[in-house]
Amino acid sequence: MGLFDRRKMQRGEDLYARGWVLYEKKDYAGALPLFQEGAKLGNASAQNDLGVMHERGFGVDANDRLAFQWYLAAAEQGHPTSKFKVAIAYTNGKCVMQDLEKAFKWFSEAAAEGNANSMSNLANFYLYGYYVGKDLKKAEEWALRAVEAGGAKAKELLDEIRSEMTRLR
Repeated sequence: MGLFDRRKMQRGEDLYARGWVLYEKKDYAGALPLFQEGAKLGNASAQNDLGVMHERGFGVDANDRLAFQWYLAAAEQGHPTSKFKVAIAYTNGKCVMQDLEKAFKWFSEAAAEGNANSMSNLANFYLYGYYVGKDLKKAEEWALRAVEAGGAKAKELLDEIRSEMTRLR
């Protein structure tokens, strides 16, 4: 990486950090231009948080299409939360055509980085046979990983999967 690229990356990080201070104070109007500049410089966190702002209408009119575009930009740079958001959009067909293959890909990437919600979604894919074939053993494995990662409803999902496994024996 050249000197110019390092400076550009550092500038994006600095803009994001300044914007985050304002965002935490709910000064969305102040955070917005800093996130926008940071995002243009390729800062994935700024891109993700612009997605959040557009999704929830923080300082801007809510716009799911723009939210998705920002989440996708951040996901393509490896931002794990954005990978999850993109996967959800492809699962539900929100702002994009439903595409379970793409959803599975993004959930898999986010899960590999420790995203418990993505782990739970992979468990559901295997439990119900979405895109992948129904595989209760893999469903159980992903649900157990989600539990271990602190997934909010992962224990209930694991219990459901184990109940289904018992029923089918």
